[in-house]
Amino acid sequence: LIFLAIPIAASGGIFALALRGMPFSISAGVGFIALFGVAVLNGLVWVSAAEHLRQAGETAKAAAEETALNRLRPVLMTALVASLGFLPMAYFYFVAKSPYFTMPPKSERVITIEALEANL
Repeated sequence: LIFLAIPIAASGGIFALALRGMPFSISAGVGFIALFGVAVLNGLVWVSAAEHLRQAGETAKAAAEETALNRLRPVLMTALVASLGFLPMAYFYFVAKSPYFTMPPKSERVITIEALEANL
């Protein structure tokens, strides 16, 4: 049950890349690794809470329902924090692809305040 979340997360990630028109890149690969980690962690949180209730004498159905209600907020917060952490990477991908972002020739690639201000 825990590892069943990985293919579901992968299909959602591929759909999001296609929806945004982004190619699969190194940045997207790092995002997918983080996505898989969050999916497994959230599954583990849910299963461990349900198992704890089952050991306390609850039926499987009652334990699953109570766990789904009680652990929804921690699972959503974990997913939200992880996704918010990757927003700057997604934003700067589109900034770099913008026609207004100019890259100097290789011989002049020194980061200065003036160069950063020129691209704002």
